[in-house]
Amino acid sequence: MLSGDNVKLRELDESDLAKLKEWDKDEEFRSFVGRKGLRGKAAAHMSLKEWYAAAKRDGRRFAMGIIKADDNELIGDIELEDISWRRRSGELTVAIGPREYWSKGYGREAVELCLGYAFDSLGLDEVYLRVYTDNRRAIRCYENCGFEKEGVLTPRGRREGHNRRILLMSKRRSDWQSSS
Repeated sequence: MLSGDNVKLRELDESDLAKLKEWDKDEEFRSFVGRKGLRGKAAAHMSLKEWYAAAKRDGRRFAMGIIKADDNELIGDIELEDISWRRRSGELTVAIGPREYWSKGYGREAVELCLGYAFDSLGLDEVYLRVYTDNRRAIRCYENCGFEKEGVLTPRGRREGHNRRILLMSKRRSDWQSSS
């Protein structure tokens, strides 16, 4: 378990799946992070239970619950996925589920804890992420955590409603060490 002032990160367990499924019902939440089990290349068309089973056995993925430190309530999830041990890099995804916890600093603290784990424990040299350019709240969080903008992808030829631009951001271990 990783502990901060306001949140803790712990391994997800099967009892958490009901909350993850509940958050997926929120249309705005889904518009920014997608449905758990339907995010990412490898997860395409997986059920939530299939995603969980895959996450548990995949040595290139660490999925953790974001827990409020004061009452142990599950309020989100954070993952390092698609870890390349050769390149020493991994992709970060994070989601805070209940709206009452949005823009309160929980996501930022969770990201910082996860970065510490990625760089100090796993020995990664880079953590990168993809975020929709219209998700200003998340971009502000990532910038506050020291992520730098790398470029923008403009999807073409996708079905209507799925042509949103994607911002690529990254943080390097050397930047982490100099800011710690």
